[in-house]
Amino acid sequence: MRIPTLRTLPTRRRGLIPTVGFALFCVLMLALQESPLFGSAPARSTSSPEAASASPPAPSQASGPVLRLDPRGEKVMLRLDKGTDGDSFVGITRAQESVRVRLIGIDAPERAQPHGPQARKALEEKLRRAEFEVTLVRRDNYGRWLVTARIDGNDVGEWMLREGHAWMYREYLKDIPAGVREPYDRAEAAARSAQRGLWALPSPEAPWDFRRRRRDS
Repeated sequence: MRIPTLRTLPTRRRGLIPTVGFALFCVLMLALQESPLFGSAPARSTSSPEAASASPPAPSQASGPVLRLDPRGEKVMLRLDKGTDGDSFVGITRAQESVRVRLIGIDAPERAQPHGPQARKALEEKLRRAEFEVTLVRRDNYGRWLVTARIDGNDVGEWMLREGHAWMYREYLKDIPAGVREPYDRAEAAARSAQRGLWALPSPEAPWDFRRRRRDS
C-alpha cells in the first residue's frame, strides 16, 4: 500500500518576520512614550524673541494736566496762563502742563478789597511779558505750588512789594526763603515810605485781616 507523503505547510515566508518585528517595535515605542516614566518634550514657543522681550504696553494717561516735578528747589520755566489775584496765578510749563502757583512771602489784597484788581493786573502785566523761572518751595493746603519767581533777573515778589501791590507775609516768615526775607522787608518799607500803590489808601487793610473779618461775620 502506498503511503502518501505529507507536505507540511511553510512556517514562514520571506520578509514576514522582519516586517512583524518592526511593527512590534513601533507599538512598543509608542507605548513607552505614553508611559508616565517618560516626560513629554516641552512645547516649543511659537512667539518670536522680539515679542518675548517687548515691554508691556504703557498705561493710559490720566485725563488733565499733571505737573511732573520734584518739590523743593526745583527750577521750572513757566509762561502765564491767567492771573488769579495779586499773588497767585496759573502757569503753563514747556511741556504744556498747567500748574497753580502762589508767590511765597507776599500777600496781595483780595479781589474784593481796595487795590485788589490793580494788584492782579500788575502781576499779570509783569508775567505776561516773557517766560519766567520759578523755584518750587512746597505745596500749600490748596494744592498750589508756593514759589519764588524771577523774570529778567528780578524777583517778582520783591517787585510787587516795591510797587506797593502787596504786603510781606510775615505770618509765615519761616516759610520764606532766607535769601529773600531782607530784600522783601526793604521793598515793602520803600513802598510805604513813598506811599505807592495800596499805601496811598487812607487806611489799607491787610488781606489776612480782611479774610478773618469775613470769616467771623
